[in-house]
Amino acid sequence: MGKKTVVKPADVRYKSGEGILGQVLEYGETIVVNRIADEPRFIGRLGIYDSNLPFIAVPIRLGSRIVGVLAAQPNEPASAELKDRARSLEMVANLVSQVIRLS
Repeated sequence: MGKKTVVKPADVRYKSGEGILGQVLEYGETIVVNRIADEPRFIGRLGIYDSNLPFIAVPIRLGSRIVGVLAAQPNEPASAELKDRARSLEMVANLVSQVIRLS
C-alpha cells in the first residue's frame, strides 16, 4: 500500500484570483457550485471535498477589505436549499468578521 500524503490546512494557500477561493478573495463575491466535478475552477488542494457534492465559498470582510474565505460543502447533492445554505454561511462569515474586528 502506498503512503497517503497528508496536507495540513496551514500549508495550503490560494493566491488572489486562483481557483474558486482565490476568486472569492479577489472579487469578494459568494460562489456556489452545484457539483464540484463540473467546475473547472475548483482546485481542492486539501483533498477533502467530494467531487459529486456542492461547494460554497463566501468572503470574510474586515470593513471594505477581504481578509479570508469561509468554505463549506453540504453533505447532500444540490437542492433548492443550496441558496439558503449559502446565505447561512454568509451570516457565519459576518460573525467571524466581527470576532476578528473585536480581537
